[in-house]
Amino acid sequence: MINFATIGSNFIVENILKTVVKMDGYNYYGVYSRSIEKADHLKEKFGAGKSFDNLCKMLEDPKIDLVYIASPNSLHYKQAKMCLLANKNVVCEKPFFTNTKELDDLIKISDDKKLFLFEAISIKYLPSLEILKNLLGQIGKISTCMINYSQYSSRFDKYKEGIVENIFKSEFSAGALADLGIYNLHLIYELFGMGEEFSYFGNINDYGVDISGSGIISYGDFSVSFTNAKDSKSENYIIVQGEEGYIKVYGNIQEAEKIELYKDGKSEFIDIKKERDLYFYEFEYFKEIFENKDFESSKKK
Repeated sequence: MINFATIGSNFIVENILKTVVKMDGYNYYGVYSRSIEKADHLKEKFGAGKSFDNLCKMLEDPKIDLVYIASPNSLHYKQAKMCLLANKNVVCEKPFFTNTKELDDLIKISDDKKLFLFEAISIKYLPSLEILKNLLGQIGKISTCMINYSQYSSRFDKYKEGIVENIFKSEFSAGALADLGIYNLHLIYELFGMGEEFSYFGNINDYGVDISGSGIISYGDFSVSFTNAKDSKSENYIIVQGEEGYIKVYGNIQEAEKIELYKDGKSEFIDIKKERDLYFYEFEYFKEIFENKDFESSKKK
């Protein structure tokens, strides 16, 4: 049984908990928030054993095996380091950290202490991703790929009225690329690996944050373009074009229910509805890796 604790009290934490507290092998042991009222709320709602408004005190508890971090992006590095130094395994919400220096530092600590350090990117563990990967070989040589993941922020109306929340400020390591584009980048990497050249063009606000933007990654003989936006709406899609056909995912890979394979003048539609909740697959993977102490497999993901 994995005794886990959470850091944060936003909707992402609640969405995760709706899934994980029902899974075999997990016990919701502790919840931390800067507000004890919010911590108590999560404790009562999801059945946690303890609530804290002092992170150091929570991390002193020897019964906690793993900590899930869903605080503002700018706090990820500091809090993840505190957890690792307290000998706790870590699952950290995306984006992992602000720069590679922070990442390298925490990878070294986790390696030295034989602890797990995971980034919570749900798409990497979805069955639909494997279906998409397997279809790539049916459309011949890849010529281009286009991805759009845009989601009008629930806080953008306030932003236009002059009420600027943390997700639109650079000091909180926020922005469309960090919030939405990171899914595009992980998906591109899973499908095609690392590219040769990368460019990103962000629409930067007065607070140093990209509220939308587009990027392109070159693979030498083909390229991938992607768009992410928090200031506008769009149809979300993934289109991969090859010399013998194309693949279209109707929606982002997390929520899409069908994939179209067009080849030889005909379209075939493949059902990719999830049998489980979105977050089940990644936390089932984390559990298997943790129980088997499989450090090598954890590094591959």
